[in-house]
Parts: sequence; structure tokens; C-alpha cells
Amino acid sequence: MKKTIVLDTKFGDVTGDGIYDKVSLVGNYLDNNSHAVENLKIIIVEGKSHLTHEIPIKNIIGYQPSLFLYPFRNKDISDIFISIVSGGSGGFSYCYIFGYDNTYFKNLFNSSMFDNFFKYKVSYLDKYMVEIINNTLKKKFVLDINYKGKQYLDDLYNQNGTLKKTVTGDVLGLNQLFPIDINNDGIFELLIFQRAIGLYNADLLGYLQTVLSWQKNQFNIFYEEQFFAQLGSDFSS
Repeated sequence: MKKTIVLDTKFGDVTGDGIYDKVSLVGNYLDNNSHAVENLKIIIVEGKSHLTHEIPIKNIIGYQPSLFLYPFRNKDISDIFISIVSGGSGGFSYCYIFGYDNTYFKNLFNSSMFDNFFKYKVSYLDKYMVEIINNTLKKKFVLDINYKGKQYLDDLYNQNGTLKKTVTGDVLGLNQLFPIDINNDGIFELLIFQRAIGLYNADLLGYLQTVLSWQKNQFNIFYEEQFFAQLGSDFSS
């Protein structure tokens, strides 16, 4: 049987009674020679009553697990934020937020919730352009890809700048999530990056940036997404 180890521990008031609680992230390494972790679980010990809560994070294997406490709903009560790097070529992160609700901790956010939130279409256009459409928000970005270089463009375009055939790209799921207090009110928002790709996974076009905040008992758009062209670096590296 694999040994369960404590991967991270934080102290903060996550139950709202004014007394610090102990929050730990535990799991085990996939094998003796691996840095990957599995069988993750959050263990909360209430500071006042010493009552213990356990939250399993199922079916996740990843790297660099981290645990933080941030007030996402109420500046006086911390919620539990977990981040795990997938380690795959897509550069995904598994992110979870759990918050106390009367007597138990409920899942307020996870990567799958966000990945299902938006629907995208990425299409190459004539004249060395790529169009990225967020069908959910009815928002469009057009990117000039002349920077991709002659060989890349010659494979796709005729000499007059028309496409040789239909070419599509994609917008991948949650790449990175950064808790940030944008309006300095003591409550944190979620700054989320997604990778927009072209012909293949490593063909990075840029990043879509979206900010969510807690509104009406769920995370909703704080401001609409923005697009940032590829700057020569990858957040997942």
C-alpha cells in the first residue's frame, strides 16, 4: 500500500467562526521514481470543535500540487484553492475551489466547469489572418499571423494570400488560474488563461484571458475575455 503524505498545509478561517482551521492536502506519489501525485484529498480540522472534514479529489494524477486559502465570496471567510499541473503537452492545470456551506464543504469551481463554459471556433482566413470566435459571448478576435514566418505561411497560403484549403485551430481548456483582487475590495477574482493554438498543440497563437468573480452563488464573468498574441513564452513552461 502506498504511503499517504502531507503535500501542503495552511491555516485560516474556512468555516466563518472567527477561529483558524487547519487545512491539509494529502496524497501519494505514483511510484518511487515519479514526481507525479495521485489519490489527493483535502483534510480540514476545525479549530473550534476539532471536527474533521475530508474532500477527495478523484481521478486526478498531476504535478506540483499546491494549496492556498483565499476569500472568494466573503472577505472574512477563506475558501480553499487547489492547483495541480497536468504535466501533459497541453499545459493544463487542474484547479478546484471549495467553500464552507453551513455544515459541509461544496465545490464552488473546477477546471471542467470553466472548460464547458465557452464554445470557440478558430479559423484561418485569407491574407494571413486567424479568426477566433467565442460563440458563447458572441465576441471575435482577428490575429495577423505574418510573424509565423515564410515556411509556415507558404505551407498554408497561395502566393496571392489565399488559403490552399480550409484550416482550423482550437482554444484549449484552462491553462493557468491566478487568484487576484482586481478591485482591491478584499475579495479575490479568478484570472484565467487559455491557450489558442493553430495547426498543432505547440503552434501557439496566443492566450485568451478571462476574469470571473463570485456573483449570485456562482462564478460569473467579471469582465469579458481579452486576447493576447503570442509573445514568445508559454505560461505552461
